Amino acid sequence: MNPSNKTIVVTGGGNGMGRELTLLLLKKNARVAAVDIRQDALDETVKLAGANNKTIVVTGGGNGMGRELTLLLLKKNARVAAIDIRQDALDETVKLAGANKSRLSTHVLNITDKAAVEQLPEQLIALHGSVDGLINNAGIIQPFVKINDLQYEAIDRVMQVNFYGMLYMSKSFLPHLLKRPEAHIVNISSM
Repeated sequence: MNPSNKTIVVTGGGNGMGRELTLLLLKKNARVAAVDIRQDALDETVKLAGANNKTIVVTGGGNGMGRELTLLLLKKNARVAAIDIRQDALDETVKLAGANKSRLSTHVLNITDKAAVEQLPEQLIALHGSVDGLINNAGIIQPFVKINDLQYEAIDRVMQVNFYGMLYMSKSFLPHLLKRPEAHIVNISSM
């Protein structure tokens, strides 16, 4: 039986063989209802499942916080699709991933290009089998000048990346994420 996308109840899912079976089924993309007499044991099983074998898309994965999120998720045994506008930055992320790079795919993409973003979910699902989460991390800041001196081009560029880029990514991935047994969208912002 292929457990992918099936719901399976595991009694004793909080420890021992029950925990191992629960974690194995989750790796096979099953939905698992783990039952145990001890809540603390179930909590530990949930903690162990974490990002294990999940596919997470991270924008801005070529540097800064996006790179650090990518590397952390890889350490937690997730598959990561790192998105960035610069290939050289993504290449450095691959180098830093070391032994975990087999679970990392990199994709050069301008998140302000709506048509390109709309094609991305199908490409990543074909590559990874599924997508379980999206971290909208990519962002830029405007020059630190008085508003009177701030050019409309700079304002437009910030809005394109920080707002529309996040909107295009979220709207493009949301239909796929809603089909997953568990999925998340995280938006990161700072100014």
